[in-house]
Amino acid sequence: MRPTSWLLSSVHLLQVGLAAFVLIATAVHLQGITWESVDSDLINTVQNAQCLLGKDANSSTLCTYTYIVAGASMGASILLSILLCITCDCCGRGCAGLLDAILGGVGAAWWAIAAAVLTRYGVPANQDGWPQENWRIAVFVSSWVMAGLFGLGVLLSIFKCCGPREEKVEGAGRSFKRMKEEEAARTAQLAAQRSRYGQFQTNPRPYSSAV
Repeated sequence: MRPTSWLLSSVHLLQVGLAAFVLIATAVHLQGITWESVDSDLINTVQNAQCLLGKDANSSTLCTYTYIVAGASMGASILLSILLCITCDCCGRGCAGLLDAILGGVGAAWWAIAAAVLTRYGVPANQDGWPQENWRIAVFVSSWVMAGLFGLGVLLSIFKCCGPREEKVEGAGRSFKRMKEEEAARTAQLAAQRSRYGQFQTNPRPYSSAV
């Protein structure tokens, strides 16, 4: 496998891992949360939240949206990894860079929009002191990182498709060697012809026998 293909495979693996982290963090730490709070009269109350990705704790819309984004992203990353193998790029041959770049570009835009949405609702929730602040930050920061990883995948796919190939360099080396061999053969042939011509000049009848 060529270095570019290794990097692409690593990027796809990171994408799957980070998407799984977003899913788990949302499901375990930001949905269906119960906590105790103390009001101004020092009375403990138990509060419940369907989703703590935003200020509307009674709505699970943001959590559902996050599940859709991360789940679809995992599927796309796995698909890109499969394409990398099907097109023989794991062996250093073939090129599906255009398709990889298109899917990667869609993934980058997909996560950039999700990151903007989660940041838009997560930051005000943090400012108002809603619980699980660190996990909210982790989720929307991870979303921005995912957008960057897909963008990096686009660049690597384009380079893999359009960059220099080892096969071309090796073929050019063989062609140059063949040209040098042909040139040496022509030089030797020309030298032999000149030698015979010089022999005829010094002896006009080199093949005649003395009488």
